[in-house]
Amino acid sequence: MFAAWGRRKKIEQAGFHQLLGKAKDDEFVCIDCEMTGLDKRQDALLSIAAIHINGKRILSGSARQWVCKPPAMPTAETIRIHGLRPEDVANGISYAELFAEFLPFIGARTIVGYHIGLDKGFLDQQCQKTLGFSLPNRTLDIGHLFVKRQQRRSGNEHVDKRFATIMHELAIPTLSAHDAYHDALMTAMAFMVLR
Repeated sequence: MFAAWGRRKKIEQAGFHQLLGKAKDDEFVCIDCEMTGLDKRQDALLSIAAIHINGKRILSGSARQWVCKPPAMPTAETIRIHGLRPEDVANGISYAELFAEFLPFIGARTIVGYHIGLDKGFLDQQCQKTLGFSLPNRTLDIGHLFVKRQQRRSGNEHVDKRFATIMHELAIPTLSAHDAYHDALMTAMAFMVLR
């Protein structure tokens, strides 16, 4: 209780009151993050995309994507995954600039993603370092929603919840993978089927 009050006070002091409103039940934001790796202790955010869902509509026209300048540049290994090279992120925005735009965009909406715990973990850590608080938003993971759906339909306890499998099973068009905008858009389309 005290931790929640302390975070609320820090959010108010930082001027991000949009995070503290009551989220509407039919408004969501689908996100995807690309990072220099998967270890929060040593890796950093590179790119974030966010797309609003209002009711039964994906608002792709108002989607946003940010490229950040990380403290450590991407390696050859991670460049093969997400395609972001050092020259692509060298002119990226600072994390302070990112959060100044990203936080008002997401507001109090529930954040939807694939392996959302990983993405939100990176966002929380960087937001904590930059602004002194973590995001208060609820999250939904399409992987978990897909598993529940498949288990209800088949009774099978073991469900393949790889991103490509989810897209295939839900007949979602496959866009280029490991691109923050495309992954967020595919996640939004999958969420519309699963919700």
